[in-house]
Amino acid sequence: MSDDRSGDPLPEANEALEKLAAWCGIEAAHFDIWGRLHQVSDATRRALLVSMGVAVDSDAALPGELARFERASWMRMLPPVQVVREAPSAPIDVLLTHPDAGAEQALEWVLRLETGDIRVQGFQPNDLEVVEQRSTDGEPHTRRRLTLDQPLPLGYHRLVIRQPEMPGGVLAEMHLIVVPTSCHRPHILQTGGREWGLSAQLYALRSRANWGIGDFGDLVRLIDFCAEQGGGLIGLNPLHALFPAHPDEASPYGPSSRSFLNVMYLDVEAVAEFAECAAVRDQVNDDGFRDRLRRLRERDRVDHAQVAAVKFAVLEQLYTHFRDQHLATGSERGRAYRSFLAEQGRALQMHALHDALQAHLAATDPGMWGWPVWPAEFRDPESAAVESFRRSHADRVDFHAWLQWLAHQQLNAASRHAQTRGLEIGLMTDLAIGASAVGSDVWVHREVHATAAGIGAPPDDFNPNGQNWGLAPMIPHRLREAGYSPFIDAVRASMREAGALRIDHVMGLQRVYWIPDGASPAEGAYVRYPVEDLLGIVALESVRNRCMVVGEDLGTVSEGFRETVRARGLLSYRLLYFEREADGEFAPPSHHPRESLVMVGTHDLPTLAGFWAGRDLDLRAELRLSGSPSALEVLRETRRRDRERLLAALQREDLASSAVIEAQRDCPVITAACAAAAHAYLARSPAMLMLIQTEDLLAQVDQVNVPATTAAQHPNWQRKLLLEIERWNENDIASGVLDAVRAERGRAVP
Repeated sequence: MSDDRSGDPLPEANEALEKLAAWCGIEAAHFDIWGRLHQVSDATRRALLVSMGVAVDSDAALPGELARFERASWMRMLPPVQVVREAPSAPIDVLLTHPDAGAEQALEWVLRLETGDIRVQGFQPNDLEVVEQRSTDGEPHTRRRLTLDQPLPLGYHRLVIRQPEMPGGVLAEMHLIVVPTSCHRPHILQTGGREWGLSAQLYALRSRANWGIGDFGDLVRLIDFCAEQGGGLIGLNPLHALFPAHPDEASPYGPSSRSFLNVMYLDVEAVAEFAECAAVRDQVNDDGFRDRLRRLRERDRVDHAQVAAVKFAVLEQLYTHFRDQHLATGSERGRAYRSFLAEQGRALQMHALHDALQAHLAATDPGMWGWPVWPAEFRDPESAAVESFRRSHADRVDFHAWLQWLAHQQLNAASRHAQTRGLEIGLMTDLAIGASAVGSDVWVHREVHATAAGIGAPPDDFNPNGQNWGLAPMIPHRLREAGYSPFIDAVRASMREAGALRIDHVMGLQRVYWIPDGASPAEGAYVRYPVEDLLGIVALESVRNRCMVVGEDLGTVSEGFRETVRARGLLSYRLLYFEREADGEFAPPSHHPRESLVMVGTHDLPTLAGFWAGRDLDLRAELRLSGSPSALEVLRETRRRDRERLLAALQREDLASSAVIEAQRDCPVITAACAAAAHAYLARSPAMLMLIQTEDLLAQVDQVNVPATTAAQHPNWQRKLLLEIERWNENDIASGVLDAVRAERGRAVP
């Protein structure tokens, strides 16, 4: 730090810091979950600006940086991107900035539609309506309104300004994205229908066939079970690509890439090459190999490292067979793979290159985990060293691209199977709020991500110390410079095989809580994003993919946000635990909005059986997350009252008899009758969608994830379900819950 920060900052520096922070979207203050106002410190502002690439290491630099930002906006003829709502009869206005000198010259605007059509029209800047004027570098500039009076179809278009008489002639260009007013909504929901289904952590599924982790074959089995029970959708954890070379990094909400798939979910025996390759089948059918698979299946937790070792060893052999028998010969299957490569383009090549490079470096030094600690020459994806590696290890890169093709095929097959089995919605995928700071998305798009800050949450009731999730936030103004392409890619990929998409922490479309590196979560700040633009892109992809959208809007939600997303056709996310009256009583089923999805809880909260037993409170004590012993006692007393409140609510709705209530009141283990009544309570609501967590279906006590803990503290993202899916029909609690939900929502068992 320079010496000029040792005293009080200069007034002009203070003003410049505030303006720069506002320009970059850093909010000056925020209210916490308890309603207390928190002012953001200058130190946090500076740290976040530095993470965005703004030079604010000294007070003297601040006015210059502010002037640079302001100058850049006036020296640019067009903004980088504009998102407009579809309006067939309304013109589209674009702001065009031009020096006054030469404003009389003849120019043309050219619209290049994504269909390939081109529209051209001449104009003179000085004929346009003036919006604003200022002097930049001693030269007067004027911002004018350019009106495109021709209606545009939905889609991703390009607007170009050119000078017809000049060779090349292009003066400026921008992305012009035309979006619908609302997200897609299936016909059955538009006409008053209410659907229900199952929510599962895919890796947690047990079956008699998987290799120690739930896979896409198990997903087909889950679809069959849901269809047999009369359900209409399957909610899944994020299926994003993780880290094949570091399989223990298993959080689906901390992905390497949100645009590709987790290849650990491959059903190896369903790969076409497995049926073709007798040598591999003989190896897999060997008694020793089968015994190894049996031990992996029987474990209560997924051993991600061992599962990866077994799967990838076999997949390597199958890839060799594919390469020699299909790629080399140009077979139909080989041509299909080539088509997939062409369709996915550079994005897939870069992701596969990242995975191949990470595997190569980790094999040399296991501590070389994540691109920020790679040798310097490999940290830039455009470097000569990276290109040299790509050429010399082309087969390794192709192997990782092939894995993505297989994953895409198997997920696509599962999605089509859901349609065949009559699931009205089908698969509901999940979009994580961001990507890991050490993964391929950030490596490829470093210019868009802040690598010296993390995404998290401020302190709240569930995490008094706050949370830092280890995700790299996208820099708002640089995301605009990129035409929103990384965001578009992630949304599109998540919707490709889905009938519905859950957006985790949907408030992140409006603002994200940033934490500077080295700071505590309490020292973070919210950063604003262009919410209407991002919601518009979500709506466009939703309509194109015929995929409805649910926004997970739990936690600290700013005033008016729920109304904003509801106006764009997103469903709200409502949990039994949280929906209360002012006096703390559970809200009646009629309280839930029609445009919502209801559940008992989520992966970050106690299961219904765990809630009843207070297992989550025991964990908080064991992990020292509950504060003082007196604070823990307050929580335990609150839970006791909540159990009484839930029983009273069930009784008010005539869902539980007096005998059931009395049997459950002093029993720490939830009974089948009480579990069924609680789910019937939600099923009775007018909410369009309802999901039953598979953990609740089987009365599992331990929750999936304990936020703000590491794998060393708690087995997050490892715990399997209690029963193989083939035995769910034998479970009394599952049968009771399903009967109760069907009684309220219909869709009797075929």
